[in-house]
Amino acid sequence: MLQSEDIEYLKMLYNELLNLNAQIRISAEKRDFETIQTQIADKDKLIDKIISFETPRKEDIKDDFALINLRNKVVEAEKENIKYINSVKDDTQKEMSSINKTKKIYNAYEPAINDVQSTIDIQDVE
Repeated sequence: MLQSEDIEYLKMLYNELLNLNAQIRISAEKRDFETIQTQIADKDKLIDKIISFETPRKEDIKDDFALINLRNKVVEAEKENIKYINSVKDDTQKEMSSINKTKKIYNAYEPAINDVQSTIDIQDVE
C-alpha cells in the first residue's frame, strides 16, 4: 500500500511533467527549438525519475484512482503534443514540397529568362 508521502511525491512528479508538456507545447508553437531541446532533456530525466519510482509500486499505483487519473492526464498531454508536432511536421513538408516544385519550374525556364524580350521591347523595335 502506498504511503501518503509516496502519493504526494508521485502527484508532484506527474504535475511537473504536465507543466513541462505545456511548456514544450508553447515553445513548439513559438518555434523556439533551442528551448525545446532543453525541455525535452528535462522531460526525459523526469520520466526516468517517475519510472524508477513507479516500478516497485506498480500494483499499488493501479489501485489509486486519483494517481491513475493524473497519470492519464499526462498521457493525454503527451499525445496532444505528439499530434501537434506531427501536424507542424506535415505542414513543413507541404511547404518544402511547394518550394521544391517552384524551384523546378524556375530552373526549367531560367536559361531562357535572359533571352526573353518583353512585349514593350518588341513594340519599341518596330
